[in-house]
Amino acid sequence: EEPFVMVSENVLGKPKKYQGFSIDVLDALSNYLGFNYEIYVAPDHKYGSPQEDGTWNGLVGELVFK
Repeated sequence: EEPFVMVSENVLGKPKKYQGFSIDVLDALSNYLGFNYEIYVAPDHKYGSPQEDGTWNGLVGELVFK
């Protein structure tokens, strides 16, 4: 179903809340498989692309370096 992820903006100091079909699937997998997760925007606000030195930036870089 669309939209896959919706963001409720920060209200009165509360953290952003993510909801939607993809979040429902992620919650179900998290409960079933017993893992925790955190959703955040990559510091450079990019999805990720290879760099000249062989590293990645953006979200892909965040995953590679974890």
